[in-house]
Amino acid sequence: MKSRVQIVLSLLAALVAASIAGRIPPTEKDNSSSEESGETNEALNEIRAACQKNTGSNETFDQILSDIGLVPLCAVEKLDVDGFTTDLDSLSNATRKQFFAKYCPQLEDSISCLNPALNKFRSCLEQEDTEIIDILFNLLPEAVRFICRNDGEIFFMNDRNFYQCFDKAGDYASECIDKISNSTEAMDLSHYGAKQCGELADVRECFQSKLDECQAPRLIDVFDLFYRPLMKSSPCKRFIVFDEMPVIESNDI
Repeated sequence: MKSRVQIVLSLLAALVAASIAGRIPPTEKDNSSSEESGETNEALNEIRAACQKNTGSNETFDQILSDIGLVPLCAVEKLDVDGFTTDLDSLSNATRKQFFAKYCPQLEDSISCLNPALNKFRSCLEQEDTEIIDILFNLLPEAVRFICRNDGEIFFMNDRNFYQCFDKAGDYASECIDKISNSTEAMDLSHYGAKQCGELADVRECFQSKLDECQAPRLIDVFDLFYRPLMKSSPCKRFIVFDEMPVIESNDI
């Protein structure tokens, strides 16, 4: 059985994925659809069920789908898609300063296109679940600032170990997540105590150790981009000591 956090994450992923795709997948099962579309449809059906349960009708869900359909039109107004695609194809160390200075503000501005659907989505969730959604959604502009820091430095690092470790990061994460017990996985994040938070701290320590071994410790910044806000907004802030994060430098966004 999925925990509440897992369900909320899947719902948010479906909402964002459908928005970025620029289309409204059918909510009825289509035997000819791809496996990916089937998974998206299943997640959207979960959103519909949540809206029905917490609002008493399908009206909010229908409005969410309508707002999703408008996301591409909104994004085109805020982001020079054609220019971005063309410039991305020719991106180099010599052109990166101009590229990130131009498009980073546009990328962050385009995130607001998800707000109408997200605002309605909140009414389909329990109070504690909306807090998780807000934490994760607020990470989007932080993620843009992260990749834009120092004119996209992370993409131009002359560090072979960095990219080798990056390719292994998924395997490292899977291995370290195994440190979470079944009882903790089944528990809602809002109910975590010292034991559960200790397990999450062990996951980060494990991941850091793996990155140290392959000599790419800076990759932990990517992990912390998501880990720290989630932990600080949970009961784990009482049990886990966080070092101060460095200020994220950006291109005036």
